[in-house]
Amino acid sequence: MNNYDNAEPKALKTLNSNGQVLDDSGNVISDTSDYWVQLYNQTEPKVDKILHSDGTIKDAAGNLIQDTTEFNVKKYNQAESIPAKYLHSDGTINENPTSTEKAYAWVDTDDNVAYFNFNESPEEDVDFEASKLLSIDFDTKLNGISIIQASTIPNYESYTKNSSSEFEIVVNGVTHTYTRGDSKDFELWKI
Repeated sequence: MNNYDNAEPKALKTLNSNGQVLDDSGNVISDTSDYWVQLYNQTEPKVDKILHSDGTIKDAAGNLIQDTTEFNVKKYNQAESIPAKYLHSDGTINENPTSTEKAYAWVDTDDNVAYFNFNESPEEDVDFEASKLLSIDFDTKLNGISIIQASTIPNYESYTKNSSSEFEIVVNGVTHTYTRGDSKDFELWKI
């Protein structure tokens, strides 16, 4: 436990396989570039490149980056544990980087709720396209929700930011307007 107590917290900045650098809220702080993609591909498994006990390497969303190898299994078995202390952009420190992750609710004009990984409307179409949408299954038997997966935004024709709390997308020729519904947000670790 002494190693943990003496360990310095690390800022949670995630380099994803597509070359984007994200802060702990999922906001893009550096767009993709050849440099970031090359760095990602040459970096040992860390925050968003996780070496599992079966020897596979996956990103935080569970996408397979590399299939199992004997070398990876040996590497996993010989690896020392790393203190899980994270310094977040808001100044808080905790042990679990996902404990403060939220699913941000956006409500359309028909009162349907969609959950995204952004708190404010993305600036540009490319930012919206790089965002994630939670595919959610409402379990009526247990009166709860279960997340199926976080996925890229499905096919849409156009995106327009109206304000930081409202955006429009066009799907199959129909315009859908979404407004922030922060009272419906939830923390992912509670699921």
